[in-house]
Amino acid sequence: MAVPGYDKSGITISLEENKLKIVGKKEESTDRKFLMKEFDFTTFQRLFYLPEDVQKDKIEATVENGILHLVIYKAEVKPAINVSIK
Repeated sequence: MAVPGYDKSGITISLEENKLKIVGKKEESTDRKFLMKEFDFTTFQRLFYLPEDVQKDKIEATVENGILHLVIYKAEVKPAINVSIK
């Protein structure tokens, strides 16, 4: 996910049930080297719905060169077991 101008201190990632929320906040630059600004890049929020079969405790996130990398592992599928009849 592209997050240009944000570092890890300005990004929060939370997981509630199967909703992964990514919020970015940064201070507005006081450096005014423009006449008109059409976009506000100080805050953003994205919401992703994850499938039920992910390992919620093993989500990894890194920010490098303006790109937020998320690694989300799928839960291991356990093979079926045979139940013996007594």
